[in-house]
Amino acid sequence: MIRGQQGKQWGSDRDWSRDNATGKPNLIAEAVWVACLGASMFQPIDQFPVTASPMPESKRKSYTFLTWNLCLLEKSHQAPANWQLDQAEARVREFILDLDPDFVFFQELPGLVPYVETHDLVPANTITHSGNIATLARHELMESLQSRTVDKFAILTSIRSAGISFANVHLEPGPNGKQKRFASLERLAKTCGTPALLIAGDTNTRTSEVESWSHLGFEGKLPPRATWNSRTNQFRDGDRKYTAYYTRYFHSRNVKVSNVRVWDQPIQVQGKKFHLSDHFAMSGKAALAEKPL
Repeated sequence: MIRGQQGKQWGSDRDWSRDNATGKPNLIAEAVWVACLGASMFQPIDQFPVTASPMPESKRKSYTFLTWNLCLLEKSHQAPANWQLDQAEARVREFILDLDPDFVFFQELPGLVPYVETHDLVPANTITHSGNIATLARHELMESLQSRTVDKFAILTSIRSAGISFANVHLEPGPNGKQKRFASLERLAKTCGTPALLIAGDTNTRTSEVESWSHLGFEGKLPPRATWNSRTNQFRDGDRKYTAYYTRYFHSRNVKVSNVRVWDQPIQVQGKKFHLSDHFAMSGKAALAEKPL
């Protein structure tokens, strides 16, 4: 896992590799703590392996993705009493290895990123209204990527040779955040820099507000199942019971999204069934349309 100092800022919109106050190198940019199969070591981030892409990205037409708000890796009140943070990280890692997406979009990280040996952390991160966001990409994609933060709500990762960008977002929460959410999407539309754009993450959107975004050139169907369900996922004792579609995707009209799945099944440990987050993970495939829509 890649560790920063818990409770302290581990990235910035200006220079992700340096502390804004002191100008000194940031811990997250200098080293990664690798914990895998019982082995551990300190490894500089620039020594992560990068391999040549098996297919030129300009010829590739589709990419798979997973987005997951990890709720600061808090412990569900339904988990066993001895459930630990490193166990949660290991489960997240195993899930990503099994699914094997091209991109992983994390929201609400507590200053650390679960280590996945098939993926690299893109060199951009920021702190949102709740925790950090981070994007992982498969090793073979890294040479083709350009990444940047957009204000304090998104990481925008572009493959300019293919004409597509991917925005990992954590938008303003609450019913009163509608105008800020709209302004954030408008900002992405203006700064994307490629003809095609996929937006995925914890959008905090209410279904009633999505129609007003159509003139920005974005569309997106509801996921096949709710991505928040506090009736079945009783992550905190006493939480209000309701369903919502906070985690979802939107895209420009020259992108098609398919194979969308919501991962809402609990895990079982020591006879206890529980979820790793109060949000469900969502995966899918984004493909460039053969002809502009």
